[in-house]
Amino acid sequence: DMAKAMGENVDGLSVRDQAAAFITALLKLQKACGVDGLKMSDYGVKADEVSTLAENSWHAMGGLFDVDPHLLTMDDTIAIIKRAYK
Repeated sequence: DMAKAMGENVDGLSVRDQAAAFITALLKLQKACGVDGLKMSDYGVKADEVSTLAENSWHAMGGLFDVDPHLLTMDDTIAIIKRAYK
C-alpha cells in the first residue's frame, strides 16, 4: 500500500517485490528532497552514542516497538543504528 501511495505500480507483484518497490520509491523521494546524503555525524552524533540512542528510542517510543510486526530486541535496535551510522 505504501509503494502504491508513492506512485509505484505494484499490481501483480509479490509481497516481497511490493516491499522492494516501496524502498525504491523511498530512495527516490529522499533524493528528490535532497536528504539522501544526510549523516548522523553531520549533526554531532558520535558512533559511541549508538547504544544511548537505541535505549532512548525504547524509552521514548517503546510502544511502537510493541506493535511492530517484527519484534526487535535492544541488540537488534543497536545493530540497525550502527549499520545506519555515517
